[in-house]
This record gives sequence, C-alpha cells and structure tokens, in this order.
Amino acid sequence: MVTVISYLGTPVDSPLHPLWGAEGYWLILVGLASIVATFTAGCTWRTWTRILLGLSLPVLVAGTVTLQYYPHGSLVALALESVALIVAAPREARTWSAEPAPDPGHP
Repeated sequence: MVTVISYLGTPVDSPLHPLWGAEGYWLILVGLASIVATFTAGCTWRTWTRILLGLSLPVLVAGTVTLQYYPHGSLVALALESVALIVAAPREARTWSAEPAPDPGHP
C-alpha cells in the first residue's frame, strides 16, 4: 500500500516516476526468495537460522511498521537479519564437510 501511495504522490513528469515505488516489489521478491533459500539451505544450518531466513518477509514488514519510515525501516530490519545470518554462517559452514578442500598445488 505504501508503494502505491508513494507512486501516486510523485509527479507524472518526473524522470524517475516509473521507478518510484519499485523497491516495494523488489523487497517482496527478496522476502519470497528467502522462503526458497530456507528449503535449499539444507540441514547443515541450524534450525533457528533457517526459520529466521524464511521469515524475511515478516521481518521487512516489522521493520517498516516499527521504524515507520519506508523503505528505510525495511532495509534496517533486513540488514539486522543479514548480520544475524552472517554471524551464524561461519560456525555452520565449517561443519558441512569433514574432508578438507583439495590442494591444487599437490597431485
């Protein structure tokens, strides 16, 4: 709804009018893609990280509602979610394989 109001509030002769409000659709796409990413993450990721990843769309909405400034509130929430996932990733990424990577310098 915010995207539609923002679009309608921009003068039609503005050079960026076609792009105004497009970030809303991209943020929705990011939220939907996170659901796909949740199912493809595999069991090497902890349950809480997969749940958080899958909840990206509600996190974006919560950021918008909490900070009441669109799209900055959404982006702040997405950034905080990303930090949490990045912090969790190194611990979990090390457990995906017990074998070390092959050394390209040795046959």
